[in-house]
Amino acid sequence: MVQLSNSPKKAAKRTVAKRTAVKRTAAGRKVAKHMVAKRTAAKRTAARRTAAKHTVARRTVAKRTSARRTAAKHTVPRRTVTKRAVARHTAARRTAAKYTVAKRTAAKRTATRPKVAKHMVGKRTMGRRTVARHTVARRTVADRTKRPDAETSRASAARLNAATRCDTAFRIIARRHLGTVIALQEPTCRGDPIALHKMRVALTHLRAAIRFFSPMVDDAVKPRLRSELKWLSDALGSVRDLDVAVERVATAGPKRPQLTVHFAELDNACAEGHRQLTQSLRSARFQRVIALTSQWIASGPWSTMAGKQPTKRRATVIGVYGGRKLEQWVKILLRKCGKLGNMNPRTRHRLRIFTKRLACSIRSFEDLFADKALAKHKRALKPLRKAQRCLGQLQDDVRGEALKRSLHKSGIDVPLPPLHKKRKKRLLRTAEKAYHEVAALKLTK
Repeated sequence: MVQLSNSPKKAAKRTVAKRTAVKRTAAGRKVAKHMVAKRTAAKRTAARRTAAKHTVARRTVAKRTSARRTAAKHTVPRRTVTKRAVARHTAARRTAAKYTVAKRTAAKRTATRPKVAKHMVGKRTMGRRTVARHTVARRTVADRTKRPDAETSRASAARLNAATRCDTAFRIIARRHLGTVIALQEPTCRGDPIALHKMRVALTHLRAAIRFFSPMVDDAVKPRLRSELKWLSDALGSVRDLDVAVERVATAGPKRPQLTVHFAELDNACAEGHRQLTQSLRSARFQRVIALTSQWIASGPWSTMAGKQPTKRRATVIGVYGGRKLEQWVKILLRKCGKLGNMNPRTRHRLRIFTKRLACSIRSFEDLFADKALAKHKRALKPLRKAQRCLGQLQDDVRGEALKRSLHKSGIDVPLPPLHKKRKKRLLRTAEKAYHEVAALKLTK
C-alpha cells in the first residue's frame, strides 16, 4: 500500500521535472537565438561602418584627384603666361636696343653732315670757325680714345715673371683689365647682360690692382681717378641689380605665378636702367675717364716721383712684393672673418668686398704661379671664390630688399622672393667652411 501511495507523487515529480527541463531547454534556445541575432547585428553594423569608411575614403581620393586635375588645368596657362612674358621681355629689349642704335646712328649722320659741309666750305665766318674748332676737338677725343686700345692690346700680350719690376707689373695688369672694359663697352650698350657683368668684373679687377699697388701709385691724381671709377662701377652695379631681379622673377615664375603680374613693370624699369647706362657709357665723361686712366697708368705722376722710397718701390721685383702683400691681405682676411655668423649685413658686405679684392689680386698673378712664393696662393682661389659666391647670394638678397623699396617709391610693387632662413644658414656655414680651408693652407707666417 505504501508503494501504491508513493507512485503518483513520484510520477508528478517526474512530470514537473520534465516540464522544467523543457522550459529550460526552450529558454536556452531563446537565449541562444538572441545571442546569435545580437552577434549578427553587430557584424552587420561593423560591416556597414567599414563600408562607410571605404566610401568616405573613395570620395576623398576622388575629390583630391579632381582638385589636382583642376589645379593642373589652371597651372598650365600660368606657365604659358610666364614663358610668353619672358619672350616679350627678350623681344622688347632687342627691339629697344635696335631702335636706340638706329636712332643714334641717324642722329650722328644728321649732325655730322652739315658740320662737315661747313668745315669743307671754309672758315670765312665766325660760326664756321666755331664748327671747325668743335671738329678738331672731336678728332682729338677720338684719337685719345683709340690710343688705349692699341696700348691695352700690347699689354694683353705681355706676361709677368718673378723678376718684373713693380711699375711694369702694374702697367701690364691695369692695361689688361682696362682693355677688357673698353672692349665690352659696345656689347653693354646693346643691352647684353652678360657683357655688363663681365665689364663690371673687369672694372673690379682694375680697382683691386690700384689698391694692391697703392703704396707705389699714390699721387695727386689717384683720388680723382678712384672717384671716377667708383661712378662707373655704381652705374654698372645699379643696372646689374635690375638684371638679377628680372632673372629671379623669371626663375620663380612657374612656382609663384603671382609674380608674373609685376614682370612687365620690372622689365620696363630694367629697360630704362639700360638706356640710362648706355647714355653714361656714350657720354663725354666716360671717354674722359678712359683717357685719364690710360694716361695715368702709362705716365702718371707716380711714375716720376723723386725720392729714395718711391724709387725703391718702383724697382722692387713683383715676386717679392706680391708674395709679401698677399700674405698681409690673407692675415687681414682671417682676422676679419672670425665672427661671420654674428655680422650684420653691412659688415658682411665689407668682408665680401675684401674677399673679392684678394681673389682678384691672386688671379692677376696667374702668370707667376710657377714661382714658389706665389704658387701656394693658387690653392686659395677655390675656397675664396666659394666664400665670395655665398656672401654674394646673401648680399643679392639684401640688395633685392633695397631695390624693392626703391621701386615701391616709384609706384612699382614687385614681391621679390627673399631667401629662406635655412638657406641663409647653409650659405653662412659654407662660407665659414671656405674660410677655414683658407686658414688651413697656412699662407701666413
